[in-house]
Amino acid sequence: MSTLPGLDRLPIWWRHGDFGERNLWCGRRWALIDFERSEPTALLSDFVKLATSLGRHHPALRPALLEGYDQSLSDAKECALAAFAAANAASALVYGPRPRTRGYRARRTRRQVPDTGGMALSEAAHLLIGDVAQNLLRANGAALCLRRRPDAALALGQRTAVGSHLKAGEPLNLAARREAKEDAGSHISADQQEFGDLVHRHEPGGMDRITAVIVAQAWTGEPHNAEPDKHEGLFWVSMEKPPPDCHPYTVAIFHMLTHGPSHQALNWPTLGGTR
Repeated sequence: MSTLPGLDRLPIWWRHGDFGERNLWCGRRWALIDFERSEPTALLSDFVKLATSLGRHHPALRPALLEGYDQSLSDAKECALAAFAAANAASALVYGPRPRTRGYRARRTRRQVPDTGGMALSEAAHLLIGDVAQNLLRANGAALCLRRRPDAALALGQRTAVGSHLKAGEPLNLAARREAKEDAGSHISADQQEFGDLVHRHEPGGMDRITAVIVAQAWTGEPHNAEPDKHEGLFWVSMEKPPPDCHPYTVAIFHMLTHGPSHQALNWPTLGGTR
């Protein structure tokens, strides 16, 4: 970065702030999402992640990317890009690797492992229920929810993500695909699934649950209420602004997918609250 002051003045404009492959959403059309880090600064810094990652494995794509954004690089800009890339690499070492995902944010943070607060832990195995949440996402940031019937066993009358507990001997990804088929009549292939997040939820007086959050941005079959005896209907809801009748667990999952972190311990008393 010490080379930057000696270079010609770089163009200043509003940059995205996290311009990478995971924020390129490919739905019915390409879109750039998540502008929470936008700020006026050297525009060239926005191209670090794409220019360096594409250049390593697909050399022809790097100049195509820059040409498409009318960013042909002078010697000074090449030098500046290298300096910005070095700063970004240092930042990555501090925060650790992040999942290469599309269309949503699953950030790692330093507060992933709950502090026991000095509480004595038993040597016995921790028994819990394994769940899956199969999130079907649209290009506009909407996620598919189902509304439970008022006489449902859990989340009475509330909207929840598609999903449930594992069956005996069932792997996570297969369970998530099964739930999508049973709840919404949609077929999801293994290569259409991406791992999103992991939630470890404490249930006072009951058995704790651990939920693998799986994401799909493509599927076969228009989602519909395939289990009317269990659900009142299906709804597309905004992950950024879920409706008031969304179950708090589902709201927490949506927040993790859009803002991080990639692991969350919920409702554990040693964490000082529900989040």
